[in-house]
Amino acid sequence: KIYEAADIQRDYTRRKYLLIVMGGILSLAIILSVTLVLVLRPKPNDNEEEPDPRCVERPITQLPLPFQCLCSNTTEATWMGLNETGRNNYEALDAYFRLSGLIDFDIDLNKTGCQFEHQTILFMTVEITNRVGFDTETFSRTESMLQVFGLCMFFLEMGGVDWTSYDNWMEPNSNICEWSGLSCVFLDKVDRLILANNNLQGTLSGILQYAGSLRN
Repeated sequence: KIYEAADIQRDYTRRKYLLIVMGGILSLAIILSVTLVLVLRPKPNDNEEEPDPRCVERPITQLPLPFQCLCSNTTEATWMGLNETGRNNYEALDAYFRLSGLIDFDIDLNKTGCQFEHQTILFMTVEITNRVGFDTETFSRTESMLQVFGLCMFFLEMGGVDWTSYDNWMEPNSNICEWSGLSCVFLDKVDRLILANNNLQGTLSGILQYAGSLRN
């Protein structure tokens, strides 16, 4: 009986040590697994830039065209949203500005691209198409069309998306007299630009001559 008790004690001890060893091996395996996950997981790219907050604050279709181009390098969302009337208005405006000498006949406008001329015409097209009872034939006989064309091209040429203040510029359904830095007489006639210290960048072309009678 003494021998049997000793055997039982030894067997118990072996089992205890075996459980301790197995527990240690399991713990080591868990530690190694966690370490491998931490070591092998993809590291963030230090050169990857944070997305521009202006690109995520609202859907791409609601962004002004210059910011659609900034964020996605295309105006496809707005172009594809035009109905047949809208596309006809675009073609009419395109023809008008070419005949007026503001767009060279050799320039081929990409309808989903980001050429400044295309962005300007597309912006005007959307505004015209959304106005009930408004048509390009009537619009083309007013100073307003040349003024809007000149101001939009000025904004794009002078890096408007990086201005210190660009509130309402080329915003859908906005009046140009609400655009930051513009002063108007009457309701829609711009007579002054107040854009000093506004981080304008680029080479000023003669496009502003079409923006109406500006005093300074």
